[in-house]
Amino acid sequence: MHKTLRTRGVVLALCMLVLGACRTPGSVEPSAQDSDLRFYGTDNRRAILSFETTLIFLYPEDWNGSAEALLTSDHREKIDEQIQLQIAHSFAAFTTHPEFVEAPGVTENNPQVTIVSATKIPGQRAARIKWTFRDTAVFHKKVFANGNREVKFWLPAEVTGIYRKGFRPGGRKNFCTDSHYNSEGDFWYFWNPFQENCPIVPERDLVRVTGTLQPLNSTTNTFPDYNRLYGSNGNRRTLKVVALIGIDESFRSGDLGRQSYRDMVNLLTGNGFRIVRDTPRMKKMTFPAQREFDLDMVVQLIDPSSDEFAELTVDALETADIFLYSGHSGLGGHLAPERLEDAVGRRLRMPRDKYQILLFQGCSTFAYYNRMFFDMKRTTEDQRGSANLDILTTGIGLSFDVGPRQDFALLQTLITGERPSWQVIVDRLLAIDPNASALTHINGDEDNPRAAR
Repeated sequence: MHKTLRTRGVVLALCMLVLGACRTPGSVEPSAQDSDLRFYGTDNRRAILSFETTLIFLYPEDWNGSAEALLTSDHREKIDEQIQLQIAHSFAAFTTHPEFVEAPGVTENNPQVTIVSATKIPGQRAARIKWTFRDTAVFHKKVFANGNREVKFWLPAEVTGIYRKGFRPGGRKNFCTDSHYNSEGDFWYFWNPFQENCPIVPERDLVRVTGTLQPLNSTTNTFPDYNRLYGSNGNRRTLKVVALIGIDESFRSGDLGRQSYRDMVNLLTGNGFRIVRDTPRMKKMTFPAQREFDLDMVVQLIDPSSDEFAELTVDALETADIFLYSGHSGLGGHLAPERLEDAVGRRLRMPRDKYQILLFQGCSTFAYYNRMFFDMKRTTEDQRGSANLDILTTGIGLSFDVGPRQDFALLQTLITGERPSWQVIVDRLLAIDPNASALTHINGDEDNPRAAR
């Protein structure tokens, strides 16, 4: 599994956009209450992205019917899977292709897809499948400059053969993707037909897509619910904070995650936080200067693929007031409720009447770890699930060296009693290193207090 990408000497925490989760024809349009979920990002904005495009689907060897008949045949599942893979290629398109290097974006990975038609391609045993797409997306604000409402990008015209087209005759290296992560399984995440020596010809091998953006309103002057956060909130006077820092590859010296953990601890202890229990991979801490509540905070270095991580995460999601995770997203799998429940052998039950703040620092956590947790907080009175939950997520990859500084900035803000708005907090996170933006933003704050009560 791909874990890191080195660019200009900076190591970026990356992990892959999960395949699947693609809505097929007949699925229900996202409800108004879902699409009305707002957010705030300093350098990014959310929008509804929609487009129409085509996929070349090669006829199976045994197929003798019409192109239209494919849509109701046993091969329909293969068509759906190839459309999902074609969609997945948009991840690299929106991050590494020239048009988006300075203004990246990501979709929420919760699309509505509708197949419009299938027509035979003259002279080929193949059909051209026309389909439409609609999903929420986050893009850098540069994309919306001067009232722009479009994004133009490339996708593979035919996905099953696009990887092979990246090789030159007799060669063993694909010139259209990352030099290290060169496998077909990684291709959709790294592909870039504009790299030097790439033999893919966009006008021949790709399809040009024009997407329409419908910007969604951003929130203004919203605040964390400080009174509830610092009140009993299920823990009496105790403010329970859990911060899990994922390793990059191992617990050995030099690991990027291990260094992030050390940086985080040093920032905390250097700014008034006190260690009350100390082990090499875990620090239990308090903040003596705080009188409004008793801080019970754990900062721990952990392998996010381990059962121990799942157990600690389930406990944090069920009992903590503030939960932070920094590390690889793991194909969207590390924090997936199904994975957590399987590891602990029971259902995950987030408290629906408890106000919580979650921060997920990794790659594309907006696409992975957002809607699912709001869904778990829904009640009859709170159909969006946002009344008792605020989530900070990232649009793209975040550097291991920036993560702990942002984690500390959030904790310092929430614990020392200053009580700024979410907009001020998110602005401060970007200001830590504007050149290393991960399109960080706050979700679910549209129903928050409008003052620091």
